[in-house]
Amino acid sequence: MEINIELLKESNINNKFIILASHSGNNNNAYFNKLVYLSINDLIYIYYNSTIYTYKINKIYYINKTGYMTIDNNKSDKLILITCSKTNKTKQLIIESILI
Repeated sequence: MEINIELLKESNINNKFIILASHSGNNNNAYFNKLVYLSINDLIYIYYNSTIYTYKINKIYYINKTGYMTIDNNKSDKLILITCSKTNKTKQLIIESILI
């Protein structure tokens, strides 16, 4: 990843379906360093074009770090955050949330 936070190409801003990926760790580009502290039902706020979108976390899980992940067919009103696992270099932390 060459930038600090990446909006993945599978995202669709018009449908409010957003997938963001970033580093976690101890470097100055580790913007997702504290994702591990989030819990189910926590709220995430996205500020875009002078509008605040509120998402509620409904799933937290780990997947193998392969560069691929399966996304359900509902590609609207969802925010997915992706970062590296802090404890296992072969895993990625996935946090899914729905627009409320």
